[in-house]
Amino acid sequence: MVIFQGELPVKEYLRVHVPLPKGKIQGKVVISATLVIAPEVDPGFPNLYTRHGIELTYRPHAGRFSKRGGKVGTVPISKPFFTSKALFPKGEYQLRREDYKWEPCLKAQKVHANAQGLSSASFDIYHHSRDKGHGHPDPRPIPYALVLGVLAPKDSELYNRVVRSYQNILVPMQPQLRIRVSR
Repeated sequence: MVIFQGELPVKEYLRVHVPLPKGKIQGKVVISATLVIAPEVDPGFPNLYTRHGIELTYRPHAGRFSKRGGKVGTVPISKPFFTSKALFPKGEYQLRREDYKWEPCLKAQKVHANAQGLSSASFDIYHHSRDKGHGHPDPRPIPYALVLGVLAPKDSELYNRVVRSYQNILVPMQPQLRIRVSR
C-alpha cells in the first residue's frame, strides 16, 4: 500500500503511477484506490455543495494506444475504474437521505485476471473548480491524498520486489505515536 499526498494542480493533469515491480507478476492482480480531496464548500449553492471536483482516468498499460483513421494516439488507452455504479450503488433518494453522494472521497478496486495487461499503470487526476455553479475565475490547488493498494495473492515476493523497484522513491511511513500496553 502506498500513500500519495500533496496538492492537485490547477488546469493540468497529475499523473500518479501504480507501484508495480519490474518483471512478471504471478497470477491475478488486484489494484485498489481511494482518493480523498479537501474541497471548499459553496454555502450559497447547496445543490452543488462543493466548489471542487475531480476526474480520474485509469491507464493500465503505458504501451497501448488508440488508433483512429490510421493515426496512433499520444496518450495510453484508458479503462473504467471509478464507475458510477461502483461509487453510487444505491438510488438517488437513498443517497440524498443518507448524505453519501457528495462525499469528496472515491474508492474502488479493479481485478486484473492477467498481470500481462499491466505495464506502468497510472491514474491521471484532474481538478475542476467552480464558483456559484460556474467556472471559478481564480482557481487554486486543493489538498488530496491517494491510497493505492496492489495485491497479487500468488506472488509472495510482491512487496519486496516493489520496494526494490522504487527504493529511491518510496519512503516507509514511521509511526507518529507510541501506545503503551500495560500487562
